[in-house]
Amino acid sequence: SEGSTAAADPAFADCGRVACELAAQGRITEAHLHIAASPLSEAARTMLHKQCADATLECDTFAEGLVVKPTSEGRWGVFATRDFKSQDCILQEMAVVPWSWFDFSDPERLEALIAELRTEEGRAKTARLNGMVPRSVPEIPHAVPILRELEGNVRATHPDLEGEELQELMRVLAVVVLNAHEDGCHGFGSLFNSHCTPNVEVRGWIHMDVYCLRDIAAGEELCISYRAHGELDMAVDWRRFRFAQKWGELCTCPRCQRELRELGVEDPDDVA
Repeated sequence: SEGSTAAADPAFADCGRVACELAAQGRITEAHLHIAASPLSEAARTMLHKQCADATLECDTFAEGLVVKPTSEGRWGVFATRDFKSQDCILQEMAVVPWSWFDFSDPERLEALIAELRTEEGRAKTARLNGMVPRSVPEIPHAVPILRELEGNVRATHPDLEGEELQELMRVLAVVVLNAHEDGCHGFGSLFNSHCTPNVEVRGWIHMDVYCLRDIAAGEELCISYRAHGELDMAVDWRRFRFAQKWGELCTCPRCQRELRELGVEDPDDVA
C-alpha cells in the first residue's frame, strides 16, 4: 500500500524523527513546516503531519487528511487530502504559549516579557514560536499600528535594548500579534490562511477547535477568517481597508479578488 511504501522510505523516517523531536520540544509550527518542506509525496507528508500531531501534547484532535503546502501566492497553507463533512472537527489544539497581543499592551506585562527573554527558560519558551510568521524582523509589516506602538514603547522604556536582543523581542511581539488567537499562539493553527468566505471556523476557548462550515473536497485549502465579527458583511473595499489596518497588507482572498473584478477594478493591489 502507499502508506507502507512511504513508511519504508528512509527519508520518511528521518523527516518524521526530526519533526517529532521538534514537536516534543513544543516547536510545533516548525515541526509541521519541516514536514511541508520535505521532498516526500503528499501522501507521505499527510501521514507525517498526523504522526507529528500525535507526538504533541498540545494537540487533542488532528484529523487525518491535512497537509501543509504552498498556496498559489507562495505562502504556506493547510489543505485537505480527503473529503470532510460539514461540522467535522479537524483540529483541537492548546496554545503553544498563552500570550495574546492584549497582554503586551499592558506595560507591566511587556516589562515581564523583556525580563523573561533574558533568562534561559524564557528563551526556551519563545523558541516554541519558531516557524510562525513572521520568521525574521524584516518580515514584520511595520504598517501594523499595534507593532509600531509596541516598538515605540520598548524603545522609550528600554534604550539599552539593541542589536540581536531587540530583534528577538520584536520577533516575539510580531509573532504574537500576527498569530495569536484569543487564548494564545497555536502551533498547527498558525498555518491557516484567512478568507472572506471561510470554509472552517475556530470555536471554543483555551483550545483552538477548528470545525468545517460546509462539506470540503480533497484538494481544497482550509481557511479561517481573521476578521472581527460582522466584518465579513462589509463591502469589499471596507473589508480590505480593515484587513490592511490590522495585518499590514490587503486581503487577497478569492472572494475579494472576484468582487473587485465585478466592480471593474483592473489592479486590485492599488485598492484598499
